[in-house]
Amino acid sequence: MRRRTKSKRKRKDPQRRQSPARLNGISAQVTSKRELREMAIRKREQENEELILSLPIPLQSIPHSDGTCQTLAALCPQVIYTREEALRKAREDDEIRLYCDILTTKVKSWLASQQAKVRLNLSVKFNKKRARLRVKELRGEIKQLKKTAKQIKKQKENILLRKKMLEMGEPAEVHRFESMDEAMLATEVIAEEETKCEKQIKDAEEEIRQNNAKKGKSNAQLEVRQTAVGNSGSSSLSLVHLSVQG
Repeated sequence: MRRRTKSKRKRKDPQRRQSPARLNGISAQVTSKRELREMAIRKREQENEELILSLPIPLQSIPHSDGTCQTLAALCPQVIYTREEALRKAREDDEIRLYCDILTTKVKSWLASQQAKVRLNLSVKFNKKRARLRVKELRGEIKQLKKTAKQIKKQKENILLRKKMLEMGEPAEVHRFESMDEAMLATEVIAEEETKCEKQIKDAEEEIRQNNAKKGKSNAQLEVRQTAVGNSGSSSLSLVHLSVQG
């Protein structure tokens, strides 16, 4: 009796070399993916070039100092606090708030004292005296500027007259100009000097008006200070701002 032997099927070897046709298909697929990536890169580069060309000329040049291509980018910095840092900042804010409350209490108590009343009165008197001296100085400057303005006006009239003589064809001994350009330049220079002098006069007069307004305001504030100091500490808190302006 012969024994029947079962035929064993041959298993496929995973490491067996594939057919050339299948390899060509895989390589074609890989090549197509590589081409797609390159096309995407080229598209982005083209968009960057169009963006650069759309910018003003000073911004189109991108440095290549280290030999690598540098592209435009926007940086958005973001500060992230840890929990410990947030707690520390909260403690610091509480300490500052407490210190300000203590300081406010001390200032209120000082403003309600007789010493504060004397100091405020002296401060107002000192500021008034300084304002009077400044006004006196400005009035002297205005007086001198007006004299200068009269001299400039006479020089301007003389230059315009000489320019008119030049236009009429008078000899150079009369108008003392070598050319029309020199006459035009002299006219522009004297006009600028006249404008500058007028502006200085207006600025000085405006400063005098401001000092006079502050003087009247200081008189009213002094009365407010004297009343507020005698009333309460809460109303005297505003004296800090008033003392600075006085």
